[in-house]
Amino acid sequence: MNEWERGICSRFKLVRESLRWPQPEFAQRLGITRDQLSAIELGSTPLRYDIAWKFRQEFGISLRWLEEGFGFIGDFALDYLPPPGETGLPERALLSAVVRKISPQVGAAILSGISTALQVGKPHQPESEQIDAVMAAMRGTEKETGEADARHRIIMEDFLVCMAGDWVSRAPVGKAGELSDKLAHAANAFLSSFPPESAKAIDARSEQMEWERLRTENARKLFAQLNKKQPLTQTAQKRSNSPAMNSVPTLTQLLAEVRLQVKARGKKAELAKLLGVSQTSVAEWLQGKKEPSGNIALRLLKWVRE
Repeated sequence: MNEWERGICSRFKLVRESLRWPQPEFAQRLGITRDQLSAIELGSTPLRYDIAWKFRQEFGISLRWLEEGFGFIGDFALDYLPPPGETGLPERALLSAVVRKISPQVGAAILSGISTALQVGKPHQPESEQIDAVMAAMRGTEKETGEADARHRIIMEDFLVCMAGDWVSRAPVGKAGELSDKLAHAANAFLSSFPPESAKAIDARSEQMEWERLRTENARKLFAQLNKKQPLTQTAQKRSNSPAMNSVPTLTQLLAEVRLQVKARGKKAELAKLLGVSQTSVAEWLQGKKEPSGNIALRLLKWVRE
């Protein structure tokens, strides 16, 4: 067991402890024994890819984060790692072995993590196109349009959060506060070099960013909630001023809301046409026979709110 493998096992254990799940129930959810779980958490047995994939599916944990310890823990939709049967490796291959064979460079992983969180590009785009989409969003449109680009600014904010985490971790003991002061001083000096702007203009940008930040966080939460595979047979309460729609709903709540909205004549056909799916697919989601994909669920949420 090298340091890389032990790091994977440590992050694996961290998730269970953070969720406060007992070992027996956690192991059962992953289809392994408690002894197998203990061996992984103790760092005496490396994590197999099939177990890691189940972990990703059950708890919405990014395999990028699990194997690298970098990026957003819940950004799993664009891991760029295939299902266990499609890796071209033995059935009991380790997560690290799959990563060595398939994983793109760390820089691309960071970009894909940002892309997932901010919904830049499409989930099934080739990686080169996905990275191009992220780079375009990182460049933003402000120079061309002369107007604030809230998405671009939130990407920059997330990027700086990642960088700041690395800087603070590298600061010697007792120097983290001094590092923070110097960074703040450098940022203020940079901003002071430009002509002053009105408080109204700054407040407007801040408000745009706050809404974009909220949209981003809601997307992350919804992706995570959808991946918990909540049973569709639960009876959802009918809305009262639609509180679930004002926050991030569970999949059950979302589908219950959709059922209410498609009761009107022709609405189901209208929804199917909008999503580019058959009315049969819509009916199967509403009957609990199948679950919509994360992308479809986000579009359903947008449709309901509009």
